[in-house]
Amino acid sequence: MKMIFRLIAILLPFSLFANSLFANDTVLQGIGGSDIMPLHDQRLEMVSEDITMTMIDTHFVQVEAIYRFKNLRSEKLKVDLGFPELSCEKEGEIDTRDGRSYKEVALKLCGQKKSPKFRNFETWVNQKKVSYQIVSTKATKVRSIQIPEYDVVYAYVVDFEPDQEVEVKHSYQLLASEAIGETYDLYYLTKTGNFWAKPIGRATFTFRHHMPLIWINFPKDYLLKSFKTEYLNQKYQVEISFEMLNWLPKQDLMISYALLAPQSLAMYDDPTINCPQIPRMKLNSFDQQEVMNILNDPKLDRNRDRVQKCLNLINAYYGYPFKNPQIRSMFYQDQPIDIFKRLKKNCDDGMQANHCTNTLEIPLAEIPYFTEKAISLENQYYLRYLKIISDALKNLKSKP
Repeated sequence: MKMIFRLIAILLPFSLFANSLFANDTVLQGIGGSDIMPLHDQRLEMVSEDITMTMIDTHFVQVEAIYRFKNLRSEKLKVDLGFPELSCEKEGEIDTRDGRSYKEVALKLCGQKKSPKFRNFETWVNQKKVSYQIVSTKATKVRSIQIPEYDVVYAYVVDFEPDQEVEVKHSYQLLASEAIGETYDLYYLTKTGNFWAKPIGRATFTFRHHMPLIWINFPKDYLLKSFKTEYLNQKYQVEISFEMLNWLPKQDLMISYALLAPQSLAMYDDPTINCPQIPRMKLNSFDQQEVMNILNDPKLDRNRDRVQKCLNLINAYYGYPFKNPQIRSMFYQDQPIDIFKRLKKNCDDGMQANHCTNTLEIPLAEIPYFTEKAISLENQYYLRYLKIISDALKNLKSKP
């Protein structure tokens, strides 16, 4: 009988909208004035959108957004398009990995309150870089479509030939928001996809991270297409993709996820595992006295097997090929994993039916080309710490 490991999931699916906003392109009206609003446009069709979000460190995500628009008219068009974002927030102090607050990081990146918070924003039209202007606006509701308020729009002009398809690409970096411990939120405004002449022909969203995830939460309207973990050039990568066809977005994309880290592992509620918690700043420095203090801590579970299982669990998330068949069978399944059967639907009593979410508890599986170099520095320190505790408990047990 296989052991099933479970984490207490702290899901905050709609709590941090103001901290991380991506956005879909929209047609603008009122450029040059004070009342700039998105416009329902019957001339253009969004043939496709392909959004790729790649974490480049713990807090920053690289976004590449590619859209294909088609002119449905047999005449030339000159269209004002805009890519909206929220201004920097001054609310909410959230500790980052190096001890600075999230507010401090955001203000350093953004500058003044009205400054845009996208970093290195660039736009191409049919593979040619184009200029844009940053305009301020207040847009909250267009006809019946309720959208989050945004203050800043990157506006640019696109010329369409009759019946022409045009590719628009945006590239930028953004600060991801941290909630509790190692839980993060990413948000992408998609309800503006309702403003085109037709439903979006095809929409794909791909999220990639260089650290293992314990779980990931997303709206039920986003259809899971694929999930995989792999090593690329000796670097770990987890990838999850969604795909929708003939799509009218009912809700925006909100991804919440928990990283594999000491703070989150210490929340495991499986009674067969003991993942001790330790202050982040002490992970890379242990002396003999500190080890003795830890061993004398009355809160420490002195069951060495449970500490060892936590140590193995970290390696299992990275796809370590265990030689011991008993340990291997404890974490990995022999048959292929059906990730769609692992989805759990979440609907709070106060939520509307179309605001339900799915949670995917990340399956553990052996990954070819495993390399210890890919284990994050924090998890390497934690593995060393667990090894010290495990060996010390073994020595205590062997003493008469």
